Amino acid sequence: MEAIGSEAKAAPDGPAQDAKEAEIHTAMLWSIQEAVQRQTLQIGVSACGATAVVDVLQALGITVTPETVDHCVRTSLRRNEAPLPDYLHSRSKA
Repeated sequence: MEAIGSEAKAAPDGPAQDAKEAEIHTAMLWSIQEAVQRQTLQIGVSACGATAVVDVLQALGITVTPETVDHCVRTSLRRNEAPLPDYLHSRSKA
């Protein structure tokens, strides 16, 4: 696992800008190489939420089958062949 760290950028106008100082915080649980190896490919059509749950549980050390997660996560399918207003409405509920 990668270390969790943060990096602060210096304020452009000195101390007067301290309140507006931009900070960058990073948190990597896996290295890029580990992510490539461990990531779950999309487990079904319109199932990006369920796929994300599988990855999060895996990062926490919890083994669960994609089928179990897919059964537990409510997935709204895209209505690809529907008229545009119906398609957009179906995506708003996804």
